Amino acid sequence: MTNAYPMAGELLQDHPIRKRWEECRAALLEAGYIETREFPLRPLTAKGATKAFFTAFHARFPGVECSVRAVKSEAPVLAVTARKSDLRLFGDIKLFASQYDPKN
Repeated sequence: MTNAYPMAGELLQDHPIRKRWEECRAALLEAGYIETREFPLRPLTAKGATKAFFTAFHARFPGVECSVRAVKSEAPVLAVTARKSDLRLFGDIKLFASQYDPKN
């Protein structure tokens, strides 16, 4: 299911594949198989830092749905929808978000 996100996310909202993906996503969220969490990030204000972050994130976690709120602020927030095992207290995604350094 998580690997369907890249394709479904590129389609128009009224496309049948996108609608089906949103239905499945909602069902999985309701059943508790996946969940959405937010993690603080270091500032991504340098030129190209946002693109570099998404490139690194999707290379490490292909197909995982993510977005960044307040990208140009000093306290951006990463919102991720993934399996609970990936989002547990010391899960891979939380470690990635806390250790990601946009300068490297």
